[in-house]
Amino acid sequence: MAGVRNLHDAMTGYAPENLFAVAGKVALITGGGSGIGLMIAQCLTANGARVYICGRNAEKLEEAAGATGATAIAADISTLEGIEHVRRELGGREERLDILVNNAGTSWVSAIDEFPEHGWDKVLDLNAKAPFFLVKALLPLLSRQPDGAEWSSVVMISSARGMTAKASSVAYNVSKAALNHMTRVLAVGLADHRISVNTIAPGWFETNLNRTILRDRKDDLLSAQPIKRLGSAEDLSGAILFLCSRAGAYVTGHILPLDGGLVAAA
Repeated sequence: MAGVRNLHDAMTGYAPENLFAVAGKVALITGGGSGIGLMIAQCLTANGARVYICGRNAEKLEEAAGATGATAIAADISTLEGIEHVRRELGGREERLDILVNNAGTSWVSAIDEFPEHGWDKVLDLNAKAPFFLVKALLPLLSRQPDGAEWSSVVMISSARGMTAKASSVAYNVSKAALNHMTRVLAVGLADHRISVNTIAPGWFETNLNRTILRDRKDDLLSAQPIKRLGSAEDLSGAILFLCSRAGAYVTGHILPLDGGLVAAA
């Protein structure tokens, strides 16, 4: 009978509600007021996590918080002052952070020979610099005991464009490629802190950043990839739950293209 009970206990551990559980975890999502950040906030709150969202637009952030049950922290994390504000606000409310989703991002569309320095700086500051310094600022909340089995999770939201050479927005593509490699560097560098670091690289999801191009070129863009549809909140939710739960506990330093095959077909 002991063997039967042990087998039952083991099989229970394989159940999806245990493997993919995030209930009770504390999460922070940057750029959580709309688009992919809002989808992630909806997913994590629906699955029992205590979620904080931050962004620059306080009105949009409060609306998103009301719709999801998340807590809003208005801040501009493209500056070190904004990052410090987030650290103080979160640290004043929580003793730990289990999930950090670095999602906030921006773009600047310009031809290479006309690309302005201020556009480059704006994109790189938010898309590449901010994720690193936010992780640094939140290390005391993210770190776990070195002799324990528990890990926290950092998930970067990159882009399939960080893995292709399309030059429609050179700073955006370069910033996302930098984020992909930062993932590998941080995964190695933060392993002693018991922090896993992975990236989701989305393809075509409908967000504020790409709504115009999808309106004008959606059919052409989707025809170039094997799965000929936009990504959905369910697609994103499956990836997030995997990387932030027991199901993905043996994964760190990897980039997951969530792109309908866009990169494979490029």
